[in-house]
Amino acid sequence: MRATISALLLLILTACGPTPDPEPVAPPPTPTDKQVTGDPVVDSIRTEQARIEELFTTGMLQQQNVMYNCDGLMGIAELHKKDGQVVLVRNRYDDGENRIITDRFYYKDSVLIHQFSETLRWEFDGTTRPDQNGNEVPGITNYLGRYRYYIQDGKVVKFLKRKFVFSSFEPEPAEESFPLEEATPPSVLPYRSRLAQSAIDDSKVDCSVFK
Repeated sequence: MRATISALLLLILTACGPTPDPEPVAPPPTPTDKQVTGDPVVDSIRTEQARIEELFTTGMLQQQNVMYNCDGLMGIAELHKKDGQVVLVRNRYDDGENRIITDRFYYKDSVLIHQFSETLRWEFDGTTRPDQNGNEVPGITNYLGRYRYYIQDGKVVKFLKRKFVFSSFEPEPAEESFPLEEATPPSVLPYRSRLAQSAIDDSKVDCSVFK
């Protein structure tokens, strides 16, 4: 996979010249793979997700932050409201070591309809390269997983995931370069959905979620 990514990077550099600065963090990409098109339930959820993202990016939502510290695991759950009703919860925390977790929970009429989660784990790969000041910088291998849960009537009706690996010395590859897998939906909602719900209900996070 590293060889493939390197070859793609070389081709891009040859065709387009110097690599541009990284783009700002964008909303989670909407998958267009054939596995998720044509399903009325999924398409309806995606339409509502896009509507909520539009409200968020245009500053039409009111934000309330809920900070938490669960046995050293520190994070923040952002509650985003439209007309006093939560439509989006953005959660982020790290485990204090080498893993960062982010979630986006989307709600329609106060009911969870979609969860987009991303897990980034990294480790040193044993290589170094000089930076612009000549200092040796250690290389890092990033393991990125993205998970999409489409939810109807409190049950996951479709579960999609995509995983890829890339080096810190290379730009993050395009997500579409890696296959989107359809997996068996879990029998219960993802456990961090309870984190979001406790933040909504109590303006604090129930740390038992992590136990």
